[in-house]
Amino acid sequence: AGCRVRATTMDQMDRMIMEQGIEGAAKPGGFGRRLVAFLIDGVLVFIINVLVMIVVLLFIRRSFQESGGFDGAALLVIITSYLCGILVAWLYFAIGDASARQGTFGKRMMGLKVTGVNGGKIGFGRASLRYVGRLLGVLTMLIGFLIALVTPRRRALHDYVAGTVVVRV
Repeated sequence: AGCRVRATTMDQMDRMIMEQGIEGAAKPGGFGRRLVAFLIDGVLVFIINVLVMIVVLLFIRRSFQESGGFDGAALLVIITSYLCGILVAWLYFAIGDASARQGTFGKRMMGLKVTGVNGGKIGFGRASLRYVGRLLGVLTMLIGFLIALVTPRRRALHDYVAGTVVVRV
């Protein structure tokens, strides 16, 4: 016998899937696994950012030596650092989540993958939206991440923003 799912909101759909045990619905990733995956990814993104920043700083240094420098050099380095950090993190998470493996290196290490709420693979656009949702999670003093402790299917703010769910493989 099949289960009928008719929901008007994603939260209602999550509850129905959890309560009715819809066939084929994967088990949620869980907060602890997701946290460890995020920490693994954070270390990798940090290392990538350091390498990118070394290249950027060498380029800026050479430009300043050739032009005689200018007073706004420190400000330019700070702005470039932030922009490069955001760009590297966005590309790392968006490419990883939209890949054929459906997750970053950390998620794969923890046996997790990112899917749409229907269980399908997500594309780069949705994975990018998921990253924007992560930034919103940071702006909410991490409450956007902590809601995964209490929401059905352990979804965080960025999962709701992008219409995704992290599940066990």
